Amino acid sequence: MTLGGLWHGAGWTFVIWGMLHGGFLIINNVWSTLTINIIPNSFFTRHLTNFLALVMTFIAVVVAWVFFRASSIDAALHILAGMAGLNGVPLPGRALLGGDVVTILEGLGVSFGWPGPLFGGFQHAIWLVGLLAVVWFCPNTQEIMGKFRPALESASTDSHRMSHFLWRPSLVSCLLVWFALMASFLQLNRVSEFLYFQF
Repeated sequence: MTLGGLWHGAGWTFVIWGMLHGGFLIINNVWSTLTINIIPNSFFTRHLTNFLALVMTFIAVVVAWVFFRASSIDAALHILAGMAGLNGVPLPGRALLGGDVVTILEGLGVSFGWPGPLFGGFQHAIWLVGLLAVVWFCPNTQEIMGKFRPALESASTDSHRMSHFLWRPSLVSCLLVWFALMASFLQLNRVSEFLYFQF
């Protein structure tokens, strides 16, 4: 994974990105090996551990990709500090708390008000919540194509979260693919350098 980071670019941010992913894989494999006979295989623990694994994986990947995108290590650490609330987190709902509680929290550095600058305003916050719902609850491409040969062998066709998203050959799907193809052709005159062109 470290070599994969170097392949993306000769910079420490890419190296750290690769090392983080490698470290996450090591932790995952060690944890799976050590706990395979320890954690009971009940309905509750299975669903709880799956949920915690999803949340931890999401957070780990988000943290690692900050290094991939940041211009420097200092910039990445500054972004991570902001994501963790170390630059201050404005909380809504001042009127819901008692005056004494507000005074104590403000003494600890907590500010109150809508965190508009954090999300770019209320409209952006709504978009963020909506897109997170799509990421967490909609099926992925392997699940959508689960009944067809392009899907991976491990793709389940029985546990689709939204069966109406399953790919079905039809006139509507044909038209959607055709419109996507035409939109792609119409964009061919726009110059867009391939992400890995320099490599």
